[in-house]
Amino acid sequence: MFVSKRKYEEALTKITDLELKLQKIIVSTEAVNELKIKANNLESEILIKNTDLSTLDSQMADKQSKVTDLEDKIKVLANELQAKSSQSLHLDNEIKNFSERRVFLQKSIDELLNEQKAKESEIDRLNKEIMEISKSSYIKCNRQPKS
Repeated sequence: MFVSKRKYEEALTKITDLELKLQKIIVSTEAVNELKIKANNLESEILIKNTDLSTLDSQMADKQSKVTDLEDKIKVLANELQAKSSQSLHLDNEIKNFSERRVFLQKSIDELLNEQKAKESEIDRLNKEIMEISKSSYIKCNRQPKS
């Protein structure tokens, strides 16, 4: 089999073209494989990030639950404080009333003591008068001749 030079060159050119195309396909395949690897790596990173996000969502829900619990406790404490403030105001009013009553009672006691002193002074004065009358009666009785 004898092949002409021209056919040989054409075949050689076709082979070279096919080799170039094959080389391009190999390079493209390698690039596609690299892109697949990068895509897989990105997918793994996305899965990790999604897991991280799920963890963060769970932590956020826990923290929100704690915040809600704290808000409820604050409301309870605020209500207790309001009740204690009302009770304190009521006690303050009672203390004020007791103080006013104490002042009134102290004034009454002072007035009664003053009245008692005045009566004691009056009793002392009357006792002195009685003593004077008794002395004078005794003296009169003793001066009169006995019959």
